[in-house]
Amino acid sequence: MRMQTIALLVSVALSGGCKVIEDSDAGREGHAREQRIDVNALPLNVTAAVKGAMPNGTITEAEKEMYKGKLVYSLDVRDAGKEYDVIVTPDGQILSSKVDPNVKP
Repeated sequence: MRMQTIALLVSVALSGGCKVIEDSDAGREGHAREQRIDVNALPLNVTAAVKGAMPNGTITEAEKEMYKGKLVYSLDVRDAGKEYDVIVTPDGQILSSKVDPNVKP
């Protein structure tokens, strides 16, 4: 039965009748499906929260994503020579802010 299912899926995919829109991890709890957005298109509450927490910070990248069923904004913020990963809700609540260890000053 499993081989028949795989064969059917392969034939549908090869015929162009199927489009894969998510990877196999998409259904896992906490997995985020990200959508890059323009920094200038962020809600005012989001940018105000970042400016309040990091007055000299600059948002360099932004993504809108669903995390545990809720919309959040994942931001890269450069401040004082460091890059931070910041998670903010649409109403401006900062859920997480940590230094990105993969970015060298």
